[in-house]
Amino acid sequence: RQAALLGEAETARRSAELDEMNLRKRRLELKAEALEARKDRRPAKKAEREALTEQKTMHAECSKVERSHQRMEEAKSSAVHRLRSEVYDASQVEQAYEQRRRALAGGES
Repeated sequence: RQAALLGEAETARRSAELDEMNLRKRRLELKAEALEARKDRRPAKKAEREALTEQKTMHAECSKVERSHQRMEEAKSSAVHRLRSEVYDASQVEQAYEQRRRALAGGES
């Protein structure tokens, strides 16, 4: 009876050692797979960082263009408002021409 128990214990020990050896082997395989996965991930992470940088650059450029467009629209609106608020003088062009001609004639003397 003791021999049978000893045999069972020995079989259980061998089975446990085999399981432990298989688990260690699997652990090493998983470590290698994890290392490979990290290596494969590096280019993707780099591409992601580059894409994010490009996105930020494009956003900044678009914001700059939008601000410029907004300033242009405001200037245009202001100019139209000033023109509409002016009183129309039919002889305005002739007066400006005469004034310019006198200024040029005065500068030549």
